Amino acid sequence: MRFSLRSPTPFALFIVTMLAGIIASTLLFRIAQNVSLAPPHKTIRPYDGAATDAQKLYLAARTSTSDLLFKIAFAALAALIGLQLSEKRRAYFSERGIFAAAGLLLASAYAAFLFQIGVSRCMDASLDDMFGPILSYPILCQFWFLFAGVVIVAAALFRRPRRATLAAAFVAVLACRAASADPAYKDCARSWAEIHSTALPTAATDDAARLVEHLVARQELHVAKSDRCAVAATMLDAVRYTALRDGSPETGVAAGKALAAILRAAREAAEAPNLSPGELVDRLMSIAEIWSVASGIFDIVSPKTLFVTVTDLAGSGEQWLGYTRLLLRLPPGRYRIRAADGTKVVYEADVALARNARVPVDAGPRP
Repeated sequence: MRFSLRSPTPFALFIVTMLAGIIASTLLFRIAQNVSLAPPHKTIRPYDGAATDAQKLYLAARTSTSDLLFKIAFAALAALIGLQLSEKRRAYFSERGIFAAAGLLLASAYAAFLFQIGVSRCMDASLDDMFGPILSYPILCQFWFLFAGVVIVAAALFRRPRRATLAAAFVAVLACRAASADPAYKDCARSWAEIHSTALPTAATDDAARLVEHLVARQELHVAKSDRCAVAATMLDAVRYTALRDGSPETGVAAGKALAAILRAAREAAEAPNLSPGELVDRLMSIAEIWSVASGIFDIVSPKTLFVTVTDLAGSGEQWLGYTRLLLRLPPGRYRIRAADGTKVVYEADVALARNARVPVDAGPRP
């Protein structure tokens, strides 16, 4: 007498793979907690609102990795759902493969949730614990569940000769879009670099676009297409000010390399919301916040690079610093604009800025 096990339904396979991934992630996370977290009475350095540079850089890198894997898994899951709903008939293995992959992708997303819990646990115990497995294990689970899900999708879809390539490409494109910046902001970054005669590397252009896009999203700004390049320019001018203030070259390939390092550090810091992101990112966030209210723009130009100081004459005396060409968005009011070539002041004037106005200022030396 022959006995045969009944094959699981696609939904049952989805539940089994998802629960297996969640249980495995949870067990590894529990093990990491017991191994790496310092007991409360033996805490070496609890979180007190400050962190060392090494801790900031490490946490920024780990957070960026976890965030990237989560976005890819989420986009791939959305693509699989769309693929599942778009076809009426499916081969036996194809349908079960898609459901099993979906379960693994949800388990990968759950591991990203554990990573965030790990960060908060490190702050409760000791920031030094972040260098242990408490943050490494969730990221490893994210990666391997995502990898296994992609392998299963490829194996399931490529058994169908006609539409396999297109379906796999559709999933891959949607997944990769989560890790790429908005093409519009990339074009704005390239245009900004050309205006400032700076040879910005391709990777730095992507970092600049992702930095601007992230800050816009964090401030929940609804930027019109016509204003995107202006938003990007106001932020990138602040990054350029930091580079020139530190003695970097003004133009050319060397200037692009100096800006690339700052843009990469700023992007990683901006994408790590758990600690203070630093002076530069704080300044960029304040610039983004100004775009949420009705304001005006100063467009300050000159034949050569000049150091610019803009002072609020309304009584607060607040100042904004930069180098030409400088695009600066400020609330309506009267401002004193001063441009200097080294120690020599070559331009000074009081200028009124109206709401929604764009005021060009030629700060070039007068004959």
